[in-house]
Amino acid sequence: MLWKGLVFLSLFCTGLNANTLEEYLKKRESLLGQELEMSLGWDLPLTSEEMAFNDLLMKHKVEEMQESFSTARFPPAASFLETWRDYDSSTVFQILKTLPKGSALHLHLVSMVSIHWVVNNATYRENLYMKKESGKLEFKFMAEEKEGWQSVQKLRKLLGNAEVDRNLKRELLMGYDFERYETINDVWNKFSYC
Repeated sequence: MLWKGLVFLSLFCTGLNANTLEEYLKKRESLLGQELEMSLGWDLPLTSEEMAFNDLLMKHKVEEMQESFSTARFPPAASFLETWRDYDSSTVFQILKTLPKGSALHLHLVSMVSIHWVVNNATYRENLYMKKESGKLEFKFMAEEKEGWQSVQKLRKLLGNAEVDRNLKRELLMGYDFERYETINDVWNKFSYC
């Protein structure tokens, strides 16, 4: 209800009439419906038991979201290393952990194995090169060094394995040095370069 008030206030302040609010709400509802129809499994019929389970899960989800809004404690806005206990104690998470996992519907390549495996295995292989451009670290296997790329093997010889490993983990992991993120934008900026 609060969001409707904020939308109305925003429209009122800009001199728009109430019809515009109704038009906005209709368009918003239509857009949300279209988005739902694009989600995987949206049209699968649920049994009565599945509907009851979904209702229970959604009830807990809404409660956790409302608590997050009322306390201004939103775990995704902070380092996972600081907030993992929030996730671990989440009723929604506890319920989801009990469900069977049939397939991976969305994976990032680096999440298929741990960062520690990538650093301790993949980055020790021959012909691996890296470059950091605009804050983003990239890796590529190449037969020979190209301009702007640096051999990871040569870097290891120069700085030592421990130092290179430490620097790579700092680049690839959020919260590696228990860094604090003051705003959600800080989190997304760091995340986009991991």
